[in-house]
Amino acid sequence: MTKISIMLFSGVVYLFAFIPHVIYPLVHNYLIMTTVSMILLSVMVCLIALIPHVIYFLAWMLGKCCRGNVKYAPFGWCALALALIVTVGFCYGNMAGRWQTKQEPVELSFDNLPKSFDGYKIVHISDFHLASFIGHEDMLQRVVDEINAIDADIVCFTGDLVTFSASEVSQFTHILKNIKAKDGVVSVLGNHDYYPSDTAMTNAQRGLGWRMLNNENMVVKRGSEKIHILGVKNEHSSGDEDNPVKYCDLEAAKKGVKGFCVLLTHNPAHWRAEVAGKEDIPLTLSGHTHAAQLKLFEMTPASWMFTDAEGLCTEQKQHLYVNTGLGCTLPVRIGVPQEITVITLKNG
Repeated sequence: MTKISIMLFSGVVYLFAFIPHVIYPLVHNYLIMTTVSMILLSVMVCLIALIPHVIYFLAWMLGKCCRGNVKYAPFGWCALALALIVTVGFCYGNMAGRWQTKQEPVELSFDNLPKSFDGYKIVHISDFHLASFIGHEDMLQRVVDEINAIDADIVCFTGDLVTFSASEVSQFTHILKNIKAKDGVVSVLGNHDYYPSDTAMTNAQRGLGWRMLNNENMVVKRGSEKIHILGVKNEHSSGDEDNPVKYCDLEAAKKGVKGFCVLLTHNPAHWRAEVAGKEDIPLTLSGHTHAAQLKLFEMTPASWMFTDAEGLCTEQKQHLYVNTGLGCTLPVRIGVPQEITVITLKNG
């Protein structure tokens, strides 16, 4: 029964996650889009409340045929409970849930990590979806302050800086430029970053002072020792799921790489497709899933679509970490707070 309830609730979530993608290209206004979504939520609540009434009607008809008596009260209370659960859940997720933040500490040991990188601290963030911060600049500033307080060696961002438009970046440039780390901020593109165009978003992120890795790699040195950070473009552009355009070029990203490396790739499905058990890449960082922005009783609908939906995934001595993001597509988070992952690399 619990799983059925979660499936029903997640169905509502996914419907409203889809609606913004339809509305925004027409109105180009995130606030209007959200308002329309909330109005449609009210309609959806009414439809959900109809379910017990339909069941009551069928039971009443059966009772008439069998000369039985079916009382309405249990069905009416059930309808009211369903409507309240969905409404309260969405209100909580919108007003409180999506602004809760967690730091997730992860310590990983590697035999081939250079000794001078023992204790190297990576802050992994993903999926800002900056449109969801419009009107909430203070919340974005709070996230950036929390990232900077960690005093990381490097910040790795794994895609989806925007939701729909490159103009989202210009509204928050003064905040995002202040993300600091000893070796800077390194980023890759996500599927939403292709709505404006990969060129526009590459330029926008470089304008923030971030190092964009489009099927490239960079070297990080400590004395005479070094590691590589690899970055690939998203596996396909948004809207191309039925006919994927293969932007990702792992071979190009690996060019000249020897020794320990970290791969940034937006979609975690890429890890099992081309990395795990196939490449000598000990650590991969991804985002994309948001854990569906919904987790109840330790279950997330994202796990029905992704083998690796959230957190740390390990195969042999290879690790994937899936960050659940900082922003939203639908402005609701329930049981999935904004995530700042703090990964400490250890030698041994």
